[in-house]
Amino acid sequence: AERTKNRDGSPNPDAIKLQEAYNKAKRYADFRKMLDEQKDIDAILVATPDHIHAIAAKAGLEAGKHVYCEKPLTWSVHEARV
Repeated sequence: AERTKNRDGSPNPDAIKLQEAYNKAKRYADFRKMLDEQKDIDAILVATPDHIHAIAAKAGLEAGKHVYCEKPLTWSVHEARV
């Protein structure tokens, strides 16, 4: 609720509109669970900490999703080859 207000405490109409639009979106703490349950997802965007990029991207590709991954894609040469 505090994110819908400006610094001076006045309501931010853009933030309120975004909150209303995405308030019912399903939230996941684990991307693997999301990929298993959400069959209607066509693509994923991987913008996690660097040590998870390759794991999340590989899971998305194996699930048959289109994947956009932030840099760096992998931590090591071995991860890149996998």
